[in-house]
Amino acid sequence: AVDAGRLVTRVLAAEPVVAQSVRLLAVGKAAGPMARAAVEVLGSRVQGGLVVVPGAEAVPPGLDVVGAEHPQPGNGSEEAGRRALQLSAAVRADEELLVLLSGGASSLLAAPVPGVTLADKRRTTGVLLRAGADIVALNTVRKHLSRVK
Repeated sequence: AVDAGRLVTRVLAAEPVVAQSVRLLAVGKAAGPMARAAVEVLGSRVQGGLVVVPGAEAVPPGLDVVGAEHPQPGNGSEEAGRRALQLSAAVRADEELLVLLSGGASSLLAAPVPGVTLADKRRTTGVLLRAGADIVALNTVRKHLSRVK
């Protein structure tokens, strides 16, 4: 019931993507299975994209993968955030950007706002984690420190 690939397949069947050209951004602990399912359903309509996962993951041809860090953002997270912003900015008017998110995405995509460094974000996240902040509080703070969220 919670298989990420099956869920993506089910949603894409119920709410089909209408664009003939699709760019894909999949981020999170289940990004690999979600991206594979989307490519299975959409086939050659997927014209590239980015998959961001903790560690390494095999992804379909034509998609790039970035290994990023979780639960604390790291250099891979910052690269992933930069590349996700570049991908979204490059989507043409006749294309669709399909964004697939699963748990861990907030840490895996780190593009700090101007004036905030990755070290600042890491320190802030660490303080909140040690203080016992729940994920809602953590993400509330993260969104104010990020160009992605």
